[in-house]
Amino acid sequence: MIRPKHFLVAASILAASVHASAVELQVTIQNLAPQSPLGLYFGPVWLGFHNGSFDLFNPGTTASSAIEPLAELGDSSAVNTLFTSTIPTGFSTVLKNPGGPGPGLFSPGATSSIIVNIDPLQNRYLSFGTMVVPSNDSFFANADPLFAQLFDASGSFLGAQSWTLTGANVWDAGTEVNSPLNGGVFVAGVDGTLGSNEGGVIHLQPSNGLDNVIGLTNGAGTVIGQGLTSNPFLRITVSAVPEPSTYGIIGGVLLLGLIGLRRAKARQS
Repeated sequence: MIRPKHFLVAASILAASVHASAVELQVTIQNLAPQSPLGLYFGPVWLGFHNGSFDLFNPGTTASSAIEPLAELGDSSAVNTLFTSTIPTGFSTVLKNPGGPGPGLFSPGATSSIIVNIDPLQNRYLSFGTMVVPSNDSFFANADPLFAQLFDASGSFLGAQSWTLTGANVWDAGTEVNSPLNGGVFVAGVDGTLGSNEGGVIHLQPSNGLDNVIGLTNGAGTVIGQGLTSNPFLRITVSAVPEPSTYGIIGGVLLLGLIGLRRAKARQS
């Protein structure tokens, strides 16, 4: 005969196993730039979950062969190759804006979400990268591998978190001269694969560094009305997604335990 206390033990074991397994997280990306006057866009966002050892780039150094295509063309495939080769236990994906121009670009006001399954012990941190458009080689990414911690060392989720970036957080890759009519991406009539070599290093983009795109028609056929500002631009939000089936099982085990406990007490009275 299974005693009530055994039900409670089973529930505890089940809860512990759920805690140790993959955790569903919802990642939401928002473009907070104004729609009037029209602000800047950014490309599909590369997301990499890892153990804290993935070093995407270092300010003041020459852009790597992974950062250059991300910054110049919005192409994160080389970043992902670097990630998967150096962090075999990591998880990566790209979040696009469905229906966005480009395709998949985040227009001012756009929001998109994705649900991912993350190992809370192996992948405690989040790295990201995306190109600012229109531009020649401007991008968002976190240089600090420990920028966004999601879980503690025991695998416990630290709770819903949100990071809001402004124009002051935009990087210039230093690979291409900032001349949007010569190699600028997402400028109408301009070949984004062209452009003059700058030969510089990665540095923060000055607040007026993309003012040269104001008044230009972008690839979506609308006119850019604002460059970089100190106002919120990109927001990343991460929250946990409860698994109804899992918690239903735990609840069922606990309920059976309580019923058994009540019956046992009734027989004793």
